[in-house]
Amino acid sequence: MSIRRISLLALLLLAATAVYADDLYLLRIEGKEALEYSRQIAGNAYGTINGRFLVALSDSDVRSLQSLGVPLELVSRDFDPDRYYLVAPVNPLEFRKVLPFVSLYTEENYYIIEATASEAERVRLSGFMPVPLAGRTTPLFYKPREVTAFKPLDSYPYDTLAPYILQDSLYSYNTRLEAFRTRYVDSDSILAAEDWLYDKFLSFGYTQVSKELFYLPGIACNNIVCVKPGTTEPDNVVVIGGHFDSYNQQSNPSVYAPGADDNASGTSAVLELARVLKDVPLNKTLIFYAFSAEEVGLVGSYVAAQNLYFQGTNIEYMLNFDMIGYTDDAVNDVVLFSGPFTAYAALMASAATRVTTLIPYYGGSAGNSDHASFVDFGYHAVYAQEGDFNFPGWHTDIDLTSRMNFSHMTEIVRMAVAGLGQADIAASPTFIDRVYDVGDGQSLQINWSSNCRPDYTYKIVYGAESGIYTDTLAVTPPNCTYTINGLQQGITYYLAVLGENAQGHGPIYLPEDSGVSYVEPRAPRGFVVEPDSARIELSWRSNSELDLDHYKILRRESGGAWQTLVPSLTDTFYIDYAVLGHTMYEYTVLAVDNLNNESDTALVSGTVPATFDGGILFVEETAAGGLNPTELKQAAYYDSVFTGIINTKHQIGPTNQYLTRSLAGQYSSVLWFDDDISSHLFDVSLDSMRWYLGYATNLMLAGFQSVYWLSGNGLQGPGDFVYDEFGITRVTENSALDFVGATGVNGWPNLSLKTGSPFNGVLPSVSVFETLPGATPIYNYDSQSNNPLYEGKTAGVIFNSASGKRIALSFPIYYLTASSAQSLIARVLTEFGEESGRPFGDVNGNGIVNILDVVALISYLYKSGPAPDDLNYADPNGNCAINILDITYLVAYLYKGGPAPVAGCVE
Repeated sequence: MSIRRISLLALLLLAATAVYADDLYLLRIEGKEALEYSRQIAGNAYGTINGRFLVALSDSDVRSLQSLGVPLELVSRDFDPDRYYLVAPVNPLEFRKVLPFVSLYTEENYYIIEATASEAERVRLSGFMPVPLAGRTTPLFYKPREVTAFKPLDSYPYDTLAPYILQDSLYSYNTRLEAFRTRYVDSDSILAAEDWLYDKFLSFGYTQVSKELFYLPGIACNNIVCVKPGTTEPDNVVVIGGHFDSYNQQSNPSVYAPGADDNASGTSAVLELARVLKDVPLNKTLIFYAFSAEEVGLVGSYVAAQNLYFQGTNIEYMLNFDMIGYTDDAVNDVVLFSGPFTAYAALMASAATRVTTLIPYYGGSAGNSDHASFVDFGYHAVYAQEGDFNFPGWHTDIDLTSRMNFSHMTEIVRMAVAGLGQADIAASPTFIDRVYDVGDGQSLQINWSSNCRPDYTYKIVYGAESGIYTDTLAVTPPNCTYTINGLQQGITYYLAVLGENAQGHGPIYLPEDSGVSYVEPRAPRGFVVEPDSARIELSWRSNSELDLDHYKILRRESGGAWQTLVPSLTDTFYIDYAVLGHTMYEYTVLAVDNLNNESDTALVSGTVPATFDGGILFVEETAAGGLNPTELKQAAYYDSVFTGIINTKHQIGPTNQYLTRSLAGQYSSVLWFDDDISSHLFDVSLDSMRWYLGYATNLMLAGFQSVYWLSGNGLQGPGDFVYDEFGITRVTENSALDFVGATGVNGWPNLSLKTGSPFNGVLPSVSVFETLPGATPIYNYDSQSNNPLYEGKTAGVIFNSASGKRIALSFPIYYLTASSAQSLIARVLTEFGEESGRPFGDVNGNGIVNILDVVALISYLYKSGPAPDDLNYADPNGNCAINILDITYLVAYLYKGGPAPVAGCVE
């Protein structure tokens, strides 16, 4: 194959790559404030891995979260949820399989892969549980550090229930479920199994039994749900579950998939616990679940956990059983998976030592069964599994009751009933709402009003090390607020609220919080300064000191002295109307307490108020190198296109990836050229551009895939950028080398492509548009092959929005002949109503800002050259003086992605 053909093949593969603007990250939430702004920016997640959230983020989202100190780790670029899977081995402790796929990310017993559905099935057949990320909407949540608190009791009243767990009962449930021959999700017999489970719960005497309907593609499925209400604490819930569907990877699972161990055994445990506990008065509510569709990606349990979460259910923990009926040696062991927080696993292990001969051990984290769905919603979970994994029978036709050890299985369920009893008599954990600094350098106030119970007595435990509480303070009922005095200033104290119920029992664990007391207030955090039309808006997060009195705002013009703008303000938002256009203002804010102690200043932030009167801003986002032109060639070409046209150029690139409101707001029209095939950064500035286009402004967007990158192949509607701003309803890309020019319509000039490398007069990756009635076509696609899907179809539109004109072109400008591009830009400026004006920084008065202006400044300052005809244009940094700093400023702007020149103030 020739070099040319290899290059062309690589180009076509690149051009045909699917478009996904967001990347996949792991996000950690380390506090309540972080939760608040993470929810605002990231929305929902696609699941969790060891307490971190899988989230899809744009570059602007990443920048915002990083500025707020949220820890992020990149997993993969161009995230496509339809092709990504979270994968876990079916048995992490005795793992004998090799992942038959390249993992994009690996952590403990988790993998993330990109695969087709058939490839994911191959992964499953290799001994893994692949969970598709598509369709998952895990909410973001914050979990404080939790310290195990349960202690040995003088007596365990519910241990007496263990002998009531009967081996015969478990055997009967197991054999009946096996007798359905298959319980695969698309089989008729799973419907019969659903009915049998439903009726079985009713036969125990329960009345709150239901089917929880959900859908797989073309398949209606049901979880079976049975509720046993609690007596004294009915709002505190324990979920007990196991899946009842089965799978046989050796043959058609709809024909024969007995699933005796996987997972009639776990379902039988749920049934037996429901039978034994039916008439036992328990403090807390139990919800028994038989989950469907576990074998196809934990779907039923995810539906259950999601529904419970959005119903506001307070789940203390979830107990899951999956494969508990097999042993291959004389060691009577059971593994308890729970992740890093082991309190409930330890509770079960303690019960095992009291009422069974089991040998329990901890398995760490696992994403291979239904407990993982509850972990994804922030709930604690324990997953009990047989110590000797049933590799011979797993997902085969020999997963039979005859190969199971029901004595071993009975002991696991007896362990569970004793553990459940101890958890039931324990007090519920008390979560702290907020820790306040009193502001005297020695006191902290703790509030837990939303978690306060009138039948509990409370103590505050605290110390200078996490999890080590050296001091205990009793709280006088019925208070749910307490102030700790006598602390040392500047020391972080870790504290928890220990609630005891009427029987004198404490909780299984303590949620921990922390606080520090100072005399002076803390510097305000989250300080944001943004421009708006003829004003500047300031906001910050409120301080938590109880003695806070007000805030003070300071302002200065760039390079000037600080002055007090607002001496006293109790709000955390302020609008500054006393501003001049094209002037940089910097702000900071201080917190002041009722003794007039001032905090340090917040981080200084500056901006220029929006005036939308500066003419044309040319945003050049054409990368250099590879298939793309060099920076020198780009500069020469764009200078020729804009000859005689006054504009300010702003370069977008790897180190300067977005357009700020501060810069955009100074101009009436933005012309954005994204003329390279390798990267697309307009979406990084999408928030700024939505704001900008809300005013009487104009936008032209052109380039390789520029519009397609924002939309993909999907149908566009209200709320989508290309629909709202360009009147485009669908973008269809032709990845082939086929575009040879654009035919102007409705009076627009025809456009021709220049010859030469690398495309030699024909371009790939040019799209056609379907539009709303109000979008006027201005260019049609000229197809070299006369492909009827593209030939003569719309490749450029002008759309009159409520606030200005918008032009979208599906092709780049750089590859047009210079005369074509000049004709195009002239027509664009006529439509936008732009007149030639002089840009800031145009020292020599030739209408553009380039290296000649740097030369003119040097000549004037150091070589007795002629003075600029207007000194204000020679003051690009706006500090009201012309000196070496202006030369440095221009060089940084032209070649290092520095800020654009601003209006001078010399005279």
